[in-house]
Amino acid sequence: MISPAMFQATILPAIEEEVRYLDHSIFHLDGPGALKHLDALLALSELDGIQWVYGAGQGPARKWIDVYKRIQAAGKCVQLMADDLVDAKAVAEHLRPEGVWFTPGGSYPRGEAEDFIAWTSRWAAGK
Repeated sequence: MISPAMFQATILPAIEEEVRYLDHSIFHLDGPGALKHLDALLALSELDGIQWVYGAGQGPARKWIDVYKRIQAAGKCVQLMADDLVDAKAVAEHLRPEGVWFTPGGSYPRGEAEDFIAWTSRWAAGK
């Protein structure tokens, strides 16, 4: 992995330039080793959100609630990549609904998927 100093000197300026031209942007931050760059990314005013992917063998998402909360505290949206619906709900209980984009893993029968969608509506409404 690249050091934070090298990231700020070489990669961050390119990201900053790129997001400046976009109406909306989200950065794919992949794995625990990349977390050392999170604060630098969160400081980019033009960056709208972070897709935090904890990586194979590093889940479930509920182990990383502090990361999702840091992203929200910086005023960014977050793509919540979760192992499954139960994991997604466990993380969501610690977040504000504004700017959360659910991406639970797995496949589900239609009824279970519809129940999850209904749950997200209730969660977002604060009920």
